[in-house]
Amino acid sequence: MAAVLLFLIGMAGRFLYAEWAGVRELRLAEEALRSYHYEQAQHHLERSLIYRPRHYNTHLLLARVCRQLGDLERAEMYLDRATNLQEDPSEELRLEGLMLRAASGEIEEVRGQLVRYSVKETREAPLVLEALGNEFLSKQDPGNARWCAERWRLLEPENPRAYLLEGKIHFQAGNYRAAKGPLEKGLERDPENTEIRSYLAQVRRFLERLELASRYREQRAYEKASRVLRELLAEEPDNAATLHERGLLERDQGKYENAVETFRQVLTLDLLRPLAHRELAECLRRLGKLTEADEHAARYKELEPVSHRLEVLALERARSPANPAVHHQIGELLYRQGKVAAAMKNIRIALDLDPHFAPAHRLLADFYMKSGKPDQAYAQMRQARP
Repeated sequence: MAAVLLFLIGMAGRFLYAEWAGVRELRLAEEALRSYHYEQAQHHLERSLIYRPRHYNTHLLLARVCRQLGDLERAEMYLDRATNLQEDPSEELRLEGLMLRAASGEIEEVRGQLVRYSVKETREAPLVLEALGNEFLSKQDPGNARWCAERWRLLEPENPRAYLLEGKIHFQAGNYRAAKGPLEKGLERDPENTEIRSYLAQVRRFLERLELASRYREQRAYEKASRVLRELLAEEPDNAATLHERGLLERDQGKYENAVETFRQVLTLDLLRPLAHRELAECLRRLGKLTEADEHAARYKELEPVSHRLEVLALERARSPANPAVHHQIGELLYRQGKVAAAMKNIRIALDLDPHFAPAHRLLADFYMKSGKPDQAYAQMRQARP
């Protein structure tokens, strides 16, 4: 009898120790998550499972952390285990499933459901904004990715990964000046973050060389400026900022025909660059091509307020993320300027927020009619009616 009692006491002790150790590791993981250290959180969560292998919340958190770290195979494994541990899937479990689908390339299929989560003032909103923002970025949709990053930053101003996402958006677009600020703020919040350090080092190196080329040009050391620009363009042939500086160098050297071609190349990369139109107009005027010069001068005057309006709308979008009218206004402005693909992405978000938003349907009707798709245009017109 005494032996049985001792055995039971030993079993109870092992159970209590396992429970204590599992809880301790889970709390360490939660502490790491509050500091946005996903790798540390994963380590502690996996240790927690050693002691509590059937703990639902630990599996769910591991699914989330693995997804955030880009390990989608393990994320799916832990999500499946969490699902098997719950008879009736919770809202949190369903949401994690949607975010995993988005990370796996099914962003179009789940975008509408996730957007509605992202505009709510809930603890899940930052998670959804992170998932959406990264997928928008991977799908070459910088406008909506920027909206997610800005909204995420407002909700979690101390999260370095929100600043990292914003920096990566500008980095991918080759806009290193805009990338520098968010990356520096991210590094202030997490000085040991190697990914932020890597991006910021690349940004600073680029800007140092571009500014050096600009100083050489202003000092009329044209060959030195040209050498630096050749190096930059060998690394990134389609960087609009570098090409713009090369155009200025060619203009200052009196190589107006070369400058014209360079500024045209800049505008091929980005139609909404007012200064490129202004410089192109000046070079064309020097070549006696007055009619075309006047066209670009007029375009410069037209685009200045457009660029300003887009910045104002971007701020309004961050303040009022659930307002479909703001997304529609950005889409309409881009559409009128010929940036159709970017416009359509904003219109889709507007309709995700409100499927019956008539102005968005009217714009789509115009797009389909001009694209030679009258049936789709008429369908949009019907949806635009009250």
